Amino acid sequence: MKAISYNDKNDVFEYIEKDIPKLDKSLDVLVKVIAVGVNPVDAKINQWASMRKEPQSQWICGLDVCGEVIEIGKDVSGWHKGDLVLYHGDMMRANGGFAEYAIQDSRTIIKASTSLTAAQQASIPCAGWTAYRAMIEKLNTTKGDNIFISGGSGGVGSFAIQLAKNAGAKYIIVSCSEKNFEYVKSLGATHVINYNDKNLIEKVIDCTDGHGIDKLLNTSGRSTDIALSDLLAFNGHFLELLDVVRPSEYKDVFMRNLSFHQLSLGAAHRYGGDKAKNQLKEVAKNMLTLVENGSIKLPLINTVSIQDMPKVLKEMREAHTKGKYVLVL
Repeated sequence: MKAISYNDKNDVFEYIEKDIPKLDKSLDVLVKVIAVGVNPVDAKINQWASMRKEPQSQWICGLDVCGEVIEIGKDVSGWHKGDLVLYHGDMMRANGGFAEYAIQDSRTIIKASTSLTAAQQASIPCAGWTAYRAMIEKLNTTKGDNIFISGGSGGVGSFAIQLAKNAGAKYIIVSCSEKNFEYVKSLGATHVINYNDKNLIEKVIDCTDGHGIDKLLNTSGRSTDIALSDLLAFNGHFLELLDVVRPSEYKDVFMRNLSFHQLSLGAAHRYGGDKAKNQLKEVAKNMLTLVENGSIKLPLINTVSIQDMPKVLKEMREAHTKGKYVLVL
């Protein structure tokens, strides 16, 4: 089969041809890949490669897959050959979706939509499901909330803005680069501030009429968390997406009754049991419904061939891509 492999030794992605993988776990399914979303976590495998429990010289990334089941493990139930499915894969397993065939745990796949293309569906999981878990499940965004989203023009932020709007948030304040101001406004942001603005904290507080932020989603990482924590109102909630929260570094955490959250979408594969896997599937189904009924708009999709993937992944690592890239096979 054709595939894109990550070469640890040279830190490059390579086009290769290799045998179709064989099922070696009884609950797995073999999927013929139709489309697979390309995400920054794939491009930045050099940052997490040492975490892999199954180190291989030919490691195939690709988490967000829409495809057809062509073989099932002996203990798989509820799925049959020919079923069209969608899933968010386990980044710690070697047979990902940047190939003509991929392997996935059957307990984490859902039925694909009949009203969306495979490419559209493959553009959703990593960013869309993360945003849903953040805004709806973790932060419990409700009517009247003041929301702040750092890095709001990115994949997760683009979905998070729309989810906050649908939930009835009062103010949806977003930080991003000026070139993306109109884009985030089109998604539902009520206020937009340049992420490099030296007076960002004061401006955000002013946007809320002095109240502060009820629910905060930080997609920018540890370099910004201490400053952003000053935005939180009494009983405020802070979700950190890229790093571990550090409440001991924030001001008056106890007296302000602040709450903190972590989120790693794919952790359900390794650290969660059946309950976590079922939760992942429910998030998937809910997001598909929102996209199907028009409540959530998808990003601009750029489809690419497998031969172009090494170049796309290199550019994505260097933050030179725009829009959502989907590999179509």
